[in-house]
Amino acid sequence: MANIFEQIGPVTPKKENEGDAPINFNDIGPNTSTFNISETGDIKLDRYTTQSDGMSEIGPADFDGNKSWFDAFSYGAKLGFTDTYRGAKQMAGINKEEMQAQQKELYARMQDDDYGFWTTAGYFGGAILDPVTWLLPFMKAKTVLQMARYGAASGAFFGATGYVDEDSILDTRTKQALAGAVGGTILTPLIGKAAQYVTGRKLKSGLISEGDIKVKSLNDSTLKRARVVGRIGEDLNTIKIRADKDIELKNPRIIKDIPTQNQVNANRTLRGPRFFLNNYLVKAYQDKSLTKFYQDKIGKPTFEYLKSGKYGAELGTGFAGAIVSPQYLEEDASLLRKFGTAAMGFIGGVAGVSTIKKIPKKVTMLKGSPSEYQKSTNLGEYLARGMVDDYGLSFDVKKMKIFAKGMENKLADRFVQIAERIEGLSTDEQRLLLNLMEGDTVYGYVPKKLKTVSKEFRSEVTKLSQMMVDFGLITAETAKSNIKTYLRRTYTKDEALAKVGDELKPRGFHIRVSKAEYIKHYKKDIAYEIDAGNDINLIKAFKKIRLEEQEKIGTKEYKNILNKLINKNKIKDHRGWEVFNVSPTSGNTKLNKVIESAPVGSKEFNSAFKKLKDTDEIVIRWQLTKQERNSIGQIENASLAIAETARIMAGELGRNAFYNKLAKSSYAYTNPSRIDIKDLNLVKIPDTIIQKTKDKKVYGSLAGKYLTEEVADNIIRTNNYYNKKPGAFYERYKKLNQLWKVSKTAFNPTVHVNNSLSNIILYDLVDGNNLRSNLKTAHGALMAAGRGERSELYTLAKNYNVLDSDLVTQELQDITKFLKTDPYKNIKLAEDEFNNAVSIGNIMWQNFKNTGGGLFSAADAAVKLYRYEDQVFRIALFKDRLLKGYSVEDAALDAKKSFIDYDINAPMINTLRNSATPFLAYTYRVVPLLAETAIVRPWKYAKYGALAYGLNAAGGYFGGGDETAERAAFTKDKEGPIFGIPAFPERNIKLPVQINNNSAYIDITRFIPGGDVLEVSKSNFTRFPGIPAPLQPSFGIAGDVIPALFGYDLFAGGKIKGIGGDYVTDWKQRGKKVISSITPNFPFFPGSYSTQNIERARLAPKDSSPFRSDRTELMEFFRSVGFKVNEADIEKLSAQKGLEFQKRIAAERELLTDLAKQFNNNKITEQEYLKGEKKLLNKMERIVKIYDKRFEKMGSYSPKEPKSILDAVKDISKQTDILFNKK
Repeated sequence: MANIFEQIGPVTPKKENEGDAPINFNDIGPNTSTFNISETGDIKLDRYTTQSDGMSEIGPADFDGNKSWFDAFSYGAKLGFTDTYRGAKQMAGINKEEMQAQQKELYARMQDDDYGFWTTAGYFGGAILDPVTWLLPFMKAKTVLQMARYGAASGAFFGATGYVDEDSILDTRTKQALAGAVGGTILTPLIGKAAQYVTGRKLKSGLISEGDIKVKSLNDSTLKRARVVGRIGEDLNTIKIRADKDIELKNPRIIKDIPTQNQVNANRTLRGPRFFLNNYLVKAYQDKSLTKFYQDKIGKPTFEYLKSGKYGAELGTGFAGAIVSPQYLEEDASLLRKFGTAAMGFIGGVAGVSTIKKIPKKVTMLKGSPSEYQKSTNLGEYLARGMVDDYGLSFDVKKMKIFAKGMENKLADRFVQIAERIEGLSTDEQRLLLNLMEGDTVYGYVPKKLKTVSKEFRSEVTKLSQMMVDFGLITAETAKSNIKTYLRRTYTKDEALAKVGDELKPRGFHIRVSKAEYIKHYKKDIAYEIDAGNDINLIKAFKKIRLEEQEKIGTKEYKNILNKLINKNKIKDHRGWEVFNVSPTSGNTKLNKVIESAPVGSKEFNSAFKKLKDTDEIVIRWQLTKQERNSIGQIENASLAIAETARIMAGELGRNAFYNKLAKSSYAYTNPSRIDIKDLNLVKIPDTIIQKTKDKKVYGSLAGKYLTEEVADNIIRTNNYYNKKPGAFYERYKKLNQLWKVSKTAFNPTVHVNNSLSNIILYDLVDGNNLRSNLKTAHGALMAAGRGERSELYTLAKNYNVLDSDLVTQELQDITKFLKTDPYKNIKLAEDEFNNAVSIGNIMWQNFKNTGGGLFSAADAAVKLYRYEDQVFRIALFKDRLLKGYSVEDAALDAKKSFIDYDINAPMINTLRNSATPFLAYTYRVVPLLAETAIVRPWKYAKYGALAYGLNAAGGYFGGGDETAERAAFTKDKEGPIFGIPAFPERNIKLPVQINNNSAYIDITRFIPGGDVLEVSKSNFTRFPGIPAPLQPSFGIAGDVIPALFGYDLFAGGKIKGIGGDYVTDWKQRGKKVISSITPNFPFFPGSYSTQNIERARLAPKDSSPFRSDRTELMEFFRSVGFKVNEADIEKLSAQKGLEFQKRIAAERELLTDLAKQFNNNKITEQEYLKGEKKLLNKMERIVKIYDKRFEKMGSYSPKEPKSILDAVKDISKQTDILFNKK
C-alpha cells in the first residue's frame, strides 16, 4: 500500500522523478567563493599573512610624502581634532570610503622618514584637544582624582565614538573605549595640572580629606597638640590639630523652595485656560467642571468599590479577563467572536474569584508570636493576605506609619546637620571630637569650636534619650547614667552595621558563669589602663585574655600576667563585672525579676542575690574600656559616630512612635469585654521581650493592647519579615540577584530613557500639573542636596519618605560605608606631576580590581542616575500636591504611591520578586494606577490616543510609503495595539521621515507607563508564550545561568547552538551563553548585545541579509539607548513574514507527522488519527487563509506560498479520504 505520509514534507513540491539524494559530505565545508582555498585545501588568509609591516603599503598610490613639517603636523592635527566628528559620520554611514582614504593617508604620512614624527604629534595633540573629550573633565573637575575619573569616562566615550580603523590593533569600538579610558585617566590630570600654571586655578589631589589638606598646608609650628588614649600597651597618642581660629565649620546654604500659603492660594484660583474653561464655559453642577463632577460622583466611587467593595475583586478580575482573553484569538476572528470571548473572559474572571472565595482554607494568624493561632477562612482571603500590600490596614493607620517615618527622619536629620558641619575636619580632629563626645579623657589643647559641636551632639542625644524614656524603651536611671557618654560605636571588624533595636540591648562583653565563679574570679576584677614600657609578650597575653578568653580572668595565669605588668593604672569609676540577670536555665524566675528590676547594690538586689545557689548561672557584663575599644578596632571618626547614633536612636523611636500613636488611637483597646472581643474580632498583642534585654517589649506600648485581627496580624507579620534572618546561601544569592537586577536596569540605557519618558506621561495620568515648573524645582532641590546645601523641599520629601532612598535606610548607611571603606586613606602623593598622574591611574586600577572590575563602582554611579530619574518626578509631584492644598502626610502618600512605591508589604509578592519574577514590583504597582486613571480620568487615555493617532497620520502623510502593506508585513513582535486593547493606537508609530528611501517606525510601547502590562506575548522569542509580558518568569540570575549550563537557550526556546560536539566545545558554548546572558546590555560594553549589533552594523556589507534591513552604527546606537526605530523595507519585511508563515506551517506539519507515526506504530486508532488529522488540517487551512489575506495587502511584494500550500493541504486530506474510503 502506498504511504500517504510522503505528502507531509517540504513546502516546495518535489520535481518529477526526483528522489531523496544522499547527503554529500564533500559539499559541507567552506564556501570557495568567500574563502581563497588552494588545491591542497588550505585557506589563504591573505589579509593576515602579508610579509610587509602593514604600514608601508597602506597609503594611497598618489601620495608623494609630506611637503613640510607644518604640512605633516597640520594634517595629523586636523584628523585628530575631528576624530569624534569623523567617528559620528562613520556611525551614520556618511563618506565612509573618503574617510578610509584619509586614514590610509594618515598612516602613510606617519611612516614618512622626514616628517612622520610631526604627523604623529599633530594627530595625538589634536585628539587630546578634541573639545568633546578630554578637555571636558578639566572644565568640571575640582580635584585631580575627580579629573582622573572624568578623564576615564570621557576617554572611554572618545574611544567609543571616534573613527574605527579596521587595520589597527584597536579595530572595534569596545577596544578603543578601553584604551581611551586608560589614556584619559593618566593624560587628563597631566593636562589639568599643566593648565593650572597657566590659569592660576588650584587643583586639590582629591585623595585625602579637605581637613587633612588644610592641616598639611599650615606650618607645623602653628598646629596644636592634643593627646588621647590609644590601644592596650600604648602611651597616649599625640595628634596634631588646627587652632580654633583656623577651623572652619560648614554652614550649608538653606534653599526655601517649599510652596508658601500664598502660592497655594494662587494655584487654587489661577489655572490659566483650565480656570477659564471650568469657570466660564462650564457652569454645571454648582460651578464644578464636568470632569470634576465625573471624578467625584462616578469615577472615584467606582474605583473605590473595585478596590474594597464586596464584589470589587470579582468585577476587577472580570474586566481584566475581558481585555486579555480576545488576544488569544487568531486575527481572522469575527467581531462577534471577539465580543463573545471578552464576555466569557469577564464571566470567567468573576466566576473564578467567586469560586476561590468559597474554597475553605486555614490561615495562621499572628504567626511567629506566642499568640499564634489557626483561623478558618477561604482561599480568597488567604491569597489576599499574601498579595495585597498592607492587607487589613486602613488609610488612617497607613497615615500613622507615614507620620512615624517622618518623625524618625526628622530626628535623624538633626544629627545629619551636625555631621555636615564637621565635614571639613581633619582625621585627627575627627578623632579628638569623638573622644569629646563620648566623654573620654583628652589632654592638651581642645578647640572651643569642637567643644561646641560636642555639646550640640550631646544635647540632641539628651533629647532623644528623654523620648526613649517617655516611650518606656529605657529607664530614667539608664538615661541618666549614660547621658554624658552615649554614642553608637562602630568597629572595623563589624560584619554589618547595627540594626534598629540593637541599641536596647546592653553593650560590652556578656558571659555566663555560676554564682560561685562570679564571687571568686570576677567580682573583684579591676579595669586597668596598660601603658607602653611593658614586655610585648605580656601585653599580648593580657589582651588575649581580656578580649578573647574572659573565662581565664581571676585565674593564676591571669594574676601572674597582671603582676608582671609594671606600667598600669586603675581606671576610676569603672563598674567592673556587673550582674546582668539570672540565666534562664537556673529556674529562679522570681529572683531573676528582682535582679533585673532592682538597682545593683540595692537592698532588694542584694537580698535576691544571696538567695541564689552557688551553682545557679548568672549573666555578667563588662563595659569596655577606651583602650579595649581601640584594641578591637573602634573607628574614631566623629562623623561616623554621629551618623550611626542618629540611625539607631531615630529608627528605634520612629518604630515605637507608630506603636505609641496606634496604642492611643481608637483602633486599640486596653480592657475590652468578652462581647467586644467577639463582636469586633479583637486579638491581644503579645508581651514579647527583646532578646538580651531585661524588660524591653518588642511591640512597645502596643504590648498587651487589643487590636482588630487584621491590624494585629499585619503588625506582627511586618515585624517578622524585617527581623527574619535568611540563610547564608539565600543571602548570597539575593546579593547576586540584586547585582543582576542592576545590570538589567540601571546598567541598561534603554531603561533610563524609558523611565524618563514614561514618567512624564505618568505624571499627567495621576493628574499632576505644572510639570515643567515643578520638575525645575525638583531638579534644583536634588542638585542642591548633592552640593551639600539644604533644600527645604528635598528635606521635607525625604523626611516623609517620599523618596525610595529615605534618610535612615540609605543616606546614613552610605555615609557609614564610605567612612568604613575609604580606599584612599593611605595614599601618598609623589612630588612630580607625571608620577602623580600615574599613581592616581594606579589607584583607580586597584580600585577597579577591588570592586569587581569596576562593576560595583559603575553600578553605584548608574544606580544614582536611576534613582535621580525616579526622585525628580516624586519631588515634582509632591510639590504639586502641596500646591493643591494637601497636608504633608497626604501629599507624601500620594507622591509615593503615584511613582511606583517599591516598598511592598505583601509576602507572596515579595517571594515572587526574589525568585521567579524579579521585576514584578513595577507591574504590581502600575496596574492599579492605570486602572484608576481609566476609571477616574478616562479622558487622559483619550488625549494620548488622539495624539498617537495624529502622529501616525503625520508619519503617513510626510513619510510616504504604503502603510497598509508595511503593517501587513510586520512580524508578530511588531504588531498590535498598546496595552493589547483593540481601538488603542498601534505600538509602532510611523515616523514622518524615511530611512534609505523606506518608511520608518518607532516602537513606543515602553515610553508609556505599563505599555505592555496587558499584552499577551505571541512572539517566538518569548520564554513563555501566552503569558502577559510583565509576568514572564525569568528567575533572575538563576534563569540566565542554570538553563545555559544544561545546554538550553530559554530565549531562543531550544538547544544552544554548537552543543553536541566534544566535551570541551560543549562546555565552552555553555559558558559563552552564560556570559552573554548576564552581560549588561550597555553599548560598547564588551560582549553586550548592543555592542555586537553596533559592530555588526559597521562590518556587515550592504544587503547582507534577505530578512534584515541594513542598519548604520548610529541606528543601532539609538536602538541600544531605547529609541527602537525600524526601517520598513517592504521586500525584507515580506521575506520575514514569509519565514514566519513557514515556521507556523512547519510546526503544525510536525504535529501531523507525529500523529502519523503514532498511527503507524499502532499507538492510536484509525478514528483517533482521522479526528486529529482533521483538526490539524483545518488549523493549517485557517493559517493559510490568514496569511493569504496579509500577503494580498502586500501587493507585488507578497510571497506566493499560501495558495500552493493550501492546495497541498487539501491534497493530503483528499488522499486520506481515499485511503480510508471516506469519499
